[in-house]
Amino acid sequence: MSHIPHLQEMTHFSKLLQTAYAPAYGTKWREQYTMRVEEVESETFELRDQEPTMLQSPGKGVACFQNLQKDKVEVIDFEHFVNLFTQGLEAGRGKKCDFILAPLQHQEYIILNEVSHLREKSLSQFRESDLYQGKYEKSFAQLKSSIEKLYHSKEIAKRLENTKRKVALFSVRLKDCPESMRKKDSSLQSLATFLLPATEQKTLIVNQGLPHGFVYERRFYPNALSLNG
Repeated sequence: MSHIPHLQEMTHFSKLLQTAYAPAYGTKWREQYTMRVEEVESETFELRDQEPTMLQSPGKGVACFQNLQKDKVEVIDFEHFVNLFTQGLEAGRGKKCDFILAPLQHQEYIILNEVSHLREKSLSQFRESDLYQGKYEKSFAQLKSSIEKLYHSKEIAKRLENTKRKVALFSVRLKDCPESMRKKDSSLQSLATFLLPATEQKTLIVNQGLPHGFVYERRFYPNALSLNG
């Protein structure tokens, strides 16, 4: 039937970005542009920014995901995509998150992902009362701006409005402190003890503040976000 190819095309979020994002800002997608898109369907996977590949081997990532239904998922380097529109174009301005994750075979969820590497001494920035300060403020602003940039396109907005689960995820990995330094400095040993519950248990979910039904989550590595709810 003639409508099937159209449906298949629309389930590829990367293709929708190519066709609908630029026109909404009065420009166009050019043939010389190249999107960074990778596909994955494993039960668990990790992502990291500023690397040749977004998908990383176990233990090397910053953001962790659980994909028990083995959905085929595309990972889009959204920061790279927006930066393609240079020379003062509005399409290339503003804050943007690192990645977008979207399933290829359905529209059950969309994940916007901002990742950050922090030193242990920066942990004080992550008190629950400081949501709009420091790294929280930066990640929240980048994710909010990304949502607004996507909704600037009516076609993308329509797709997102038909998506059941919308998550704006802030993934944090604390930079490792060498064991030799821990042994020399007792304060680091105490901090290491404090970090265990922070990295394993302190997931923060905020159901307000972001537009269009997106929910903000902050997860410390290796706490994985389940794509399947």
